[in-house]
Amino acid sequence: MMYSYIMPNTLADRIRQRLADLNLSAYAASLKASDGASKDMIKNILNGRSLHPRADTLEKLAAALETSVDQLLHGDGPPPPPPLATEPPKSNVRLSELRFPPGSISAGGRNLPVMGTAAGSLGKGAFRLEGGVIDYVVRPEVLRNVKDAYGIYVEGESMYPAHPHGELRIIHPHRPCQIGDTVVIVAKYTEDGPTEAWIKKLVKRSGDRIIVEQYNPPAQIEFDRRYVETCHKVLTMNDLLGI
Repeated sequence: MMYSYIMPNTLADRIRQRLADLNLSAYAASLKASDGASKDMIKNILNGRSLHPRADTLEKLAAALETSVDQLLHGDGPPPPPPLATEPPKSNVRLSELRFPPGSISAGGRNLPVMGTAAGSLGKGAFRLEGGVIDYVVRPEVLRNVKDAYGIYVEGESMYPAHPHGELRIIHPHRPCQIGDTVVIVAKYTEDGPTEAWIKKLVKRSGDRIIVEQYNPPAQIEFDRRYVETCHKVLTMNDLLGI
């Protein structure tokens, strides 16, 4: 397979390119670069909150992304070699395996689990649910008694600007999905294959198909219901506020 490398124009673009090359999420790369101290290091650069990272931060980022500071800042020098092609790791994560901290699930507590994700290379803007629960965030009041509600961090730009890369989204697994809703679809195509997930806009449902839409690039995607494990509603701000 021929590997074509086009040097991106900005620091954020070059970081996105390296994340894609290494099949790393911004979350995982941030933890790697900061020795576990910061999960938002890269997110803050990608969303423009950190326009001029410190020199020591850039050195840590370059090491985590297996490149050089010059490459990240200016695109100088030869591009990093492409990673070796390997089979994606088998995923053993299922939404039914969510584990909750001991005690109450009352609203206001940091007890809403966030599932780990890894950016796609699986096609059609997919990401993988992996690593189990990676964080807990404050539970909204509307989810006070919804034990298996969960969150994810958006991977990739396929749903920008409605759902930017790195943003947290909250999912209600029992609220019915309506046409026009944003949903998280989880599918598994082979018994020993990875569990793949997509965040998309629900367009149509039929007896054997679920059709969704993405924004970047504009496209409609059809899913065969035989392989779809779950289709869960992503809550809007109005939903979260109980409006």
